[in-house]
Amino acid sequence: MRISGVMGKYLVAFPVMIMASPAVAGEEVLYADAPPWVEVADLDTALEKDESAQALFVILDRQVKLESGTRFGYTDVAMRAISSEVLPMIARFIGGNWQPDQGDFIVHRLEIIRGDEVIKPLENGLKFETIRREKNLGKNEINGVLTATAQLEDIQIGDIVRFSVSTTQSNPALGGNVGFYTGMVEQEMADWNNQLRIIWPKS
Repeated sequence: MRISGVMGKYLVAFPVMIMASPAVAGEEVLYADAPPWVEVADLDTALEKDESAQALFVILDRQVKLESGTRFGYTDVAMRAISSEVLPMIARFIGGNWQPDQGDFIVHRLEIIRGDEVIKPLENGLKFETIRREKNLGKNEINGVLTATAQLEDIQIGDIVRFSVSTTQSNPALGGNVGFYTGMVEQEMADWNNQLRIIWPKS
């Protein structure tokens, strides 16, 4: 397991005093390559380390960049369909939430690896749907959070589903500061393939 940055035992909190810059924000799901600052995990290397071929998480990689009042969060997950029971769990990882008034949701990769075959649903026309879920609407609370979802079909036992995405967030309420909080992953869920990398300017 590799961890970069200043780390607490269970929780990470990084309030950073950096001047904010304008952030591009929107309600549409975007599609682009991973940003250049990301260290993209190599699937072949991860598979070589997974000698039992039974790990649920082949890759669980989280990378965060804090800069100029904006948090850039990158997540890369490769999950193996080791049984029919884990298929709903895999489906829950395909998507995510974001605040459209503060940043973007950007999909980088969605693949199904089946032996030597790599199936790319995005190239075959699959698009993410955007859903607005107001959980506290009955309490007259509206948070504006959007959820991106996509329905994968024909996942077979033994397939590896890989999904990578970035979200950006620049919150005006923080007055030019940026913060990041995350929980740590249980060792049983992801062995050495679990990475949390956090970078910020030296200044």
